[in-house]
Amino acid sequence: MRRHVLFALVISLCLFPGTASADVSLPPGYSYEVFAAVLPGTVPYGMRIDTGDNLFLSVYETNSVYKVTPEGGVSVFISAFQPMGIDFDASGNIYIGRCINNNSIAIFDPSGTMIGSVNPLVTFRSNPYPGQVTLDDAGNIFTAIETIGVGGSRDSVLQIGPPPARTRTIYQLANVDGSNVLDIAVSSSGSVYSANCFGTDLAEIDPVAGTKRTVAQIPWVSGLLFDTVGFFDGSEDLFVAQWIPGSPPVYRILRVDVDNGFTVHPFAENMPIIRDHYGPRLMDFNTNGDLYVSIDGYIYRIFKTPTNQPPVANAGPDIEVLSANIQYTVIAGTAMDEDETDLLEYRWVEGDTVL
Repeated sequence: MRRHVLFALVISLCLFPGTASADVSLPPGYSYEVFAAVLPGTVPYGMRIDTGDNLFLSVYETNSVYKVTPEGGVSVFISAFQPMGIDFDASGNIYIGRCINNNSIAIFDPSGTMIGSVNPLVTFRSNPYPGQVTLDDAGNIFTAIETIGVGGSRDSVLQIGPPPARTRTIYQLANVDGSNVLDIAVSSSGSVYSANCFGTDLAEIDPVAGTKRTVAQIPWVSGLLFDTVGFFDGSEDLFVAQWIPGSPPVYRILRVDVDNGFTVHPFAENMPIIRDHYGPRLMDFNTNGDLYVSIDGYIYRIFKTPTNQPPVANAGPDIEVLSANIQYTVIAGTAMDEDETDLLEYRWVEGDTVL
């Protein structure tokens, strides 16, 4: 989802029909085009597409969430609360992380009316704003926060259980300087995937068992999306957006084959470089199974090529994948609930096991 709006700024969205740069390398049978430009030069923090194929984009710089229709019409959906990550629940309500009002996650109904909020309420923390927000089918909320605990400050994934208990569980990721969790993805089976942008570990979280393990090592992960629509080969793959600093930087999307040992394959190579350090990040599918990717305020659509068009060249060889086992440490703690009246117990998970 995306947040962004300020009077005349809305008119800056325009459409670009047809295919985009021929330099982008995709597997045979796939093409891509520029779908829309929504305030180029801004850095959206959240993007989701609803069941009506409306795309919601949150832009921190303008304190707004935009709604982009399938035809390209744009309007301000919600404004003025510093929005971060966004996601929908099964009823179509929108959950939006924000950097004000105690860094809470605001809940809006489909009309845009605020109907509630959830506070992360993490005791060990420095700057705990909910950078990303992802929901699973069971009603768990997963959000990225910065915590202070074992090994100092590091980004973590916080699981907030469904109401009324709203049990908190913290999963610490790799302890690296400048750690940053930029996205969280959930599979149809309920497994949760996340990564530290400045680390290398791709983590798989089992929210039922309360465990975390490292399944692959991929550096500079800037975005994650689980394919629940069979976009590539009918199986559930994990798509990973990656930007690698350099001159020039490398912008691409990888495909992780979850069913075959988490092998990593290139999917979209040579993504457009609009500004250095602002590569591909936010991704989502529409109901037709097309993949939408946000790069620096531009929205790109990757789709299966119609049969009357030639396929695109192959993206190249596989990428070597490493695996790693990590130790665990669990810290018990408490925090106040949303009304600041009751103490909540939570678990801090570092590694593969919860005690």
